[in-house]
Amino acid sequence: GTSLPLDIAILREKSVSGFGFKSKNRIHKRDEFQSVKQKGKRVRTNHFLAQVLIDEERLTTERRIGIIATRRLGNAVKRNRAKRVFRELFRNHKEILPERCDLVIIPHSTFFSQSYPTLEMDFLHACKRFKTDR
Repeated sequence: GTSLPLDIAILREKSVSGFGFKSKNRIHKRDEFQSVKQKGKRVRTNHFLAQVLIDEERLTTERRIGIIATRRLGNAVKRNRAKRVFRELFRNHKEILPERCDLVIIPHSTFFSQSYPTLEMDFLHACKRFKTDR
């Protein structure tokens, strides 16, 4: 096949290893979502609802995110955009969340009228509230 120039190959290698969003960083099962909803703490912002549950018994210190984008939010394009934005926020700022926490985000329809920096400020504010409310 065709070989890539060396610098592009190196860039690809770096982006794959450094910035991926791994399966272990996601909440997968319905009962995990339900337990965060029932036992977790809530922080409501103007553009989304964030719920967090710290699982002290979990062996790994991973922080995980689940995003609930229902059809009420909009069509598939809008729902996928919401999920991409929140995955990116989580990926960039997960260190400020407590260890062993599960974070569930439910975007509101007002989310789409906001700029990324505004959403980022809301996200950081919500995460800080989780850390202090322990």
